[in-house]
Amino acid sequence: ELLTLIQQELANKNISKNDLLQLTNEHQEDSVRGESKNLTNVLYVIGAVIVITGVGILIGQNWHDIGMFGRLIVTLGISLATYIVAFVLDKPEQKRLSQVMFVISAALAPVASWVLLREAHIDLTIENQTATALVLMFIYGTSLYLTRKNILVVITLAFATWAYLTKVF
Repeated sequence: ELLTLIQQELANKNISKNDLLQLTNEHQEDSVRGESKNLTNVLYVIGAVIVITGVGILIGQNWHDIGMFGRLIVTLGISLATYIVAFVLDKPEQKRLSQVMFVISAALAPVASWVLLREAHIDLTIENQTATALVLMFIYGTSLYLTRKNILVVITLAFATWAYLTKVF
């Protein structure tokens, strides 16, 4: 039906072949722009993973030398910073990068909690683990409610499972 309509409009001289060619070229340009955005997002993700890996190796080699404040900045600070960046990047064109930042934040959050408890000379008891897991579940669950990012479902369920398993075992 669409082809018949286009042929009729061409025959009636309501549209020209140049109009169709221009429309086709615009569609192709939009497609190329979409592919370019995807490539840019992939490169952002790769770059973020490389930076985090490099920083992780550097910190691992100097863990005992950086002191209490350094360990807290490295774990809690980076976790908080990536969490904030994930919220700032809550735009459709930066969806993947935002999700990667949420993953990095969520991966560092339990380590940051452990470092914080250890530096405060608080034993890592079952009750403290449960409380930590519940707090993290609440934080990332609230993020899920606010941003509707798919990865936050997995993260929230992971912290909920951690809280549940600390009570079971």
